[in-house]
Amino acid sequence: MVVWDPKTLKIVQATMSKPRWLTIAGALMKVLGPEVVKSLGKKYIWWGDYHWRLFYSKTGNLYMGHVHYVVNFFKGKKGRLLDVGCGEGLIMKRIAEKSKLQCYGIDSSPLAIEFAHQHKIMNCKAISFEQFESDVLYNFIFMGDFLEHTKDPSAALEKAKDLLTDNGQIFITFPVQEKKGMEDLHIFPLEMIGEFVEKTFAIETFFFHEDLRKIYVTGRRPKFIENPLEGKETEKEESNR
Repeated sequence: MVVWDPKTLKIVQATMSKPRWLTIAGALMKVLGPEVVKSLGKKYIWWGDYHWRLFYSKTGNLYMGHVHYVVNFFKGKKGRLLDVGCGEGLIMKRIAEKSKLQCYGIDSSPLAIEFAHQHKIMNCKAISFEQFESDVLYNFIFMGDFLEHTKDPSAALEKAKDLLTDNGQIFITFPVQEKKGMEDLHIFPLEMIGEFVEKTFAIETFFFHEDLRKIYVTGRRPKFIENPLEGKETEKEESNR
């Protein structure tokens, strides 16, 4: 499971320990049923918009260190960005504020998107990445702690590749963990992440941030791969010319 630093844990626990919140969350879990709870996102039912509460706490907590790292990567960049698994929209909003990117977000949890809308983030919608379709391409795709929640991570990366421009860039983060979290379907060992991403993308950077307990990977669409949305013919390898 995710390892919280003391400051982050204190903030999250402070909210979770409020009797009213626990009563409402417990009642919702019972009334809604397992399938509805799954669709809404169990962590959002229990914790609410906890990412925003961590942001407004203005403490040097572990999560905000992660946010700053991601936002700094996109600072000053231009184009169109898709945030896959945007949650309550915090990181997407911060990226938009610190860059010249047009940011769009999707998340499978309607509750997460409702929290995003409450925070005045309207350029996001509730839809799974598997169901998502687009008639435009993106210069950047951000997958922040997303792939461990998907049924087929390899298929998700293939789809992301097709949604990128020819020189488009993907930025993926993975949590460092030994056990599955509340909604995790997979665990990605540190030593296997590079090999896994490299099956789909040409890796540009790979960084294990020990203090933040995160792995950060950036990559681009490999050369000579056809992008069906751009309608370009597949280029041939130099050896076949």
